[in-house]
Amino acid sequence: MSRPRIALDGRLVTWPGIHRYVHELSLTLATRNDDLDFVWVCNPGEEARWPLRPGIEVLATPFQPLSVQEQAAWPGWIRRHGIGLWHAPVAHHLPWASPVPLVVTMHDLILHHLPRLAPGLAGLAYYRIANAVAMRRARRVICISQATHDDVATVWPRARPRLRTVPHGIAERFRRPLLPQGACPGEDWPAELPPALAAGRPYLLFVGTCKPHKNLDRLLQAYAQLPLALREAHPLVLLVKLRDRNPQAEHTAQRLGLQPHLHWLEGVSEAQLARLYAHARAVVLVSLMEGWGAPVSEAMGSGTPAVVSQGSAQAEIADEAGLACDALDVGSIRQALQRMLQDDALHARLSAAAMQRAARFSWPRTALRTADVYREALAMSTGSG
Repeated sequence: MSRPRIALDGRLVTWPGIHRYVHELSLTLATRNDDLDFVWVCNPGEEARWPLRPGIEVLATPFQPLSVQEQAAWPGWIRRHGIGLWHAPVAHHLPWASPVPLVVTMHDLILHHLPRLAPGLAGLAYYRIANAVAMRRARRVICISQATHDDVATVWPRARPRLRTVPHGIAERFRRPLLPQGACPGEDWPAELPPALAAGRPYLLFVGTCKPHKNLDRLLQAYAQLPLALREAHPLVLLVKLRDRNPQAEHTAQRLGLQPHLHWLEGVSEAQLARLYAHARAVVLVSLMEGWGAPVSEAMGSGTPAVVSQGSAQAEIADEAGLACDALDVGSIRQALQRMLQDDALHARLSAAAMQRAARFSWPRTALRTADVYREALAMSTGSG
């Protein structure tokens, strides 16, 4: 009896957060699950980046993602390649007329709640329609956090029985120890940052974009309200791609006179990012909405705690390794930052909790649960569940 061929669509790997999810999931799925075969679907020219073993095939599609041509070509292409189940790792990017069972991953509903962030009215309409199709047709919907699960169940209550919460993992490269006090950071330290930061000078770290839901404007205002001595002792490092910067955030930083205490950074390697996490006093992610919050989980791998938004996905991830605040209240954010920087006993407790909490998240565990979701979807008779 032939084994089911599971297609994982990896063509949106340039999207923030999606690359880590698809890359880590494919690497781990390729090392186990002997009862399943896999097809990694990619863009032309990207075939060499995918893991191979017997029972795995890499296929490049001739059509562009998110195009009319794609929707027209998908059903025939899926049949020709003998695919038995399609996994769309972005829920609103799926074959609307799929001839095989569907599993989709819902990361968040940010555009549903904050439609002004959508790329125009046409993009918002596509997002809404495609998500509605996904929630109706998918046999299983993977939600990356309980927060996302609850949000999806509220918006689409009829999909609740088909929702499965499968948290992300933490890659082993982020479970790294600190350098000894005063040691040279070497090549694993970004050249743009003063070596003093790696040699024991603590700092706060923000990793992400400057999109409005990241709440960076309020974070900067809260940081500016810290006593000057605290800001001088604890710079704020912002790892943000230049193209993702928001002029409003930079204007706020200038207006508040924060330039001497800010370090804007981009283009770091994975090894450098791991070192940045390990040497930070804390990661700060006070977003208005997240589906997961990778900087929080990845920083926990080296025992770095986080300041997070209360009642959020990132607070769910951090749990006792995080200090929660009201993301809409600048004063609440400032108070959390100040406690994190001044209370060494609290920081020590949060750091210990971060190491313990990180042990609960691994990509092998994520892949195992994801493969179980595939088996559930394959075992369903049409229209059941």
